[in-house]
Amino acid sequence: MKKTIPLDIFLLVFFFFPFSVISFSNNSILDSLLSKYQNPTDNTAKLELLKKIAHYWADKNSDSSILYGKKLIYEAENAKDTLFISSGFLQVINQFIFLSEYDSSLYYSFRCLEYVRARSLYKLQYAMLLLFIGDQYRATAQYDNSIRYLTEAWALANKTNNTKLKSNILNRLAAVYFETGKYDEALLWADSSLRLAEFINNKVLSSNNLAIKGAIFRDQGDYKNAIESFQEALRFIREFDNPSGEANILNNISITYFLLKDYHNTVQYAMESYDISSKLNLKALSVVSSEYLARAYAEIGEFELAYKYHVIFEHKRMGIFSEKSDKLISELNTKYETQKKEQQIEKQQMQIEKKDYKIKKKNITLTMFLFIFVFLAVFSIYIYSTRKKLKKVNRLLTKKNLQISKQKIEIETYAKKVNNAYEKLRELDEYKQAMTSMLVHDLKNPLNLLANLDVFDNEKEKSVIVNRASKQMLILIMNLLDINKAENNSLTLNKTKVDLFEIIRLSLQETEYLCLEKNIEILNKSTFNYGFMADKDILTRVFINFLTNAIKYSHSNDTISINTAITKDNLLRISVKDEGIGIAKEHHEVIFEKFAQVKKIKSGQIGSTGLGLAFCKVAAESHDWVIGVDSEPGNGAEFWIMLNEYQINSGSFTTFEENAVETENNIEEQEISENVKLALEPFLLGLKKLDVYRISEIKKLIRDIRKKDIKEMTQWLNEVRKAAETFNEKKYIKLMEEGSKRWGIDSR
Repeated sequence: MKKTIPLDIFLLVFFFFPFSVISFSNNSILDSLLSKYQNPTDNTAKLELLKKIAHYWADKNSDSSILYGKKLIYEAENAKDTLFISSGFLQVINQFIFLSEYDSSLYYSFRCLEYVRARSLYKLQYAMLLLFIGDQYRATAQYDNSIRYLTEAWALANKTNNTKLKSNILNRLAAVYFETGKYDEALLWADSSLRLAEFINNKVLSSNNLAIKGAIFRDQGDYKNAIESFQEALRFIREFDNPSGEANILNNISITYFLLKDYHNTVQYAMESYDISSKLNLKALSVVSSEYLARAYAEIGEFELAYKYHVIFEHKRMGIFSEKSDKLISELNTKYETQKKEQQIEKQQMQIEKKDYKIKKKNITLTMFLFIFVFLAVFSIYIYSTRKKLKKVNRLLTKKNLQISKQKIEIETYAKKVNNAYEKLRELDEYKQAMTSMLVHDLKNPLNLLANLDVFDNEKEKSVIVNRASKQMLILIMNLLDINKAENNSLTLNKTKVDLFEIIRLSLQETEYLCLEKNIEILNKSTFNYGFMADKDILTRVFINFLTNAIKYSHSNDTISINTAITKDNLLRISVKDEGIGIAKEHHEVIFEKFAQVKKIKSGQIGSTGLGLAFCKVAAESHDWVIGVDSEPGNGAEFWIMLNEYQINSGSFTTFEENAVETENNIEEQEISENVKLALEPFLLGLKKLDVYRISEIKKLIRDIRKKDIKEMTQWLNEVRKAAETFNEKKYIKLMEEGSKRWGIDSR
């Protein structure tokens, strides 16, 4: 321990003392902005200082700003700092554009472009440079070059998400085509730029595009659209306080009204522009407004005012010409003085840099000496004595840490697998229980029918009920099996050419008894019988499910309709529409999903499996059709499928009513004796008093009449029974009227 203390003191003296001396000497010369620039803490600080100086002069002295921008480019290139190189180039380019020195701005734009292209920098920066170059060519009337670079900028900007840049490029393209007299192309680009500007709510760009459109319409003689475009541009420009832009748009409106020979509006808008431009000393704009004030007043006959503004116009026009000459002389003189100052500054900088180089070289030599000395005298001994111990300890620790990390990862992975397996088993168990409950619930109705067959006396009727209940249970099971097949990609379709009316007829037969229970009428409103390729059995089950669902949620005595329509995309849309309770919008997707339905049932929101609709979705998607529902609570529901391959077949759909009418014409006029009529009167009067939906009482009276064994009434009774079973009230009433007339019930 005693040996290390002198060594530490030695290290402090010889290592830190020289650096404190260097820091002191550096701080002694930081007494001016130039010394700060020459002696920064690092290269980044030096470049940042140059950038700040260039920005400082940007709105005060363009020549100074350009000088420091060039210096920033030079220093950043030496430091190989891409960000500051780009900043320097953009600073110089913007200042030259501001001074309208397009040759110089193009020179630096192309230098920057070569730099960006060589280093494959950002597409956004590359596109911005191409935009600068294209617009500078436009300003110098080199339109072919302008279009070439702006088109290239547009192709590159399309690969970015910068909507503002895209709108700017399209706006400049519109300006080029307008200036070259290609109005159709100019209008196309201006409209495209306007849409993008409105999308990002950029009112400056929107106003600029509308102004270009107005100028195009005016040049084409479409003064009405020109006025509308200029007025819209004026509305936008007034929202962001741009007086010079507002005066310019007002001038354009006044010119357009002058061409329309509407001299009063010409005076109004020209006077507004004149007031703004005079107040802000915008001489070029006041020249235009005073000219059109003079011309409009002359046309109106106000010659005194016309003379007044003509004098103002000539005075301001000559003043601008004189100012341009003075400005040119002043700019030449400023450039000469600036060039002299640049040479003096560069000479001073070279002297300072030379002196700075000698100091840096001396400091580097001293630093290297100290580093070598300290390394040889201290660290080599210390490192050598401890390195072996550290290596051994680190090796053991690393090995142990690796083992612990590996075990931790294995434990976490295993725990995750166990948790996932547990969650999956729990969900499967819940799903199994819910599915069992749902199937029992949906099988209850057909099983109840089978269990209560004794209520029905007619064997044929019993047979029909057994057949219907069995098919209903079979459909439930087949739906579940087909859903599972679809999930396992094993559902196969037996496609054949089918008729829509045949599918509807089969579906109505299967749902007839459900309709009878609630006195619901199903109407086929399809005008045409469409034919298409489909699996007949599966499609029939789809319609049975649609109809069953509609009947279930309809009120008694409601009407259900089957509709077809051709959409605007030339798709065939087949739907089943009811007048029931409806479905909330948030459940429209859920009702077609099997597992989501299970969750709904568990929460008590739905009272049946919903597997029928889940099967319908599977069936539709297997046919490459689209399925959906349109519904709102309280307004019924319309379930539909849409398909794209179909044709119109011949043939029509026969309703129960039409069948009844055909049979009506075949009823023979047969007479019975007066005694028999007298015996039948109570039964016939009872039938006449009953409503058609009271089917049980109607059937009982029919059975009582049949016991009389009157063959002449057999066919009439069959028709009465059929009308009651189909709830065909119109037919039932007609049969009662016919019976009254034939057997004289009313006359007794």
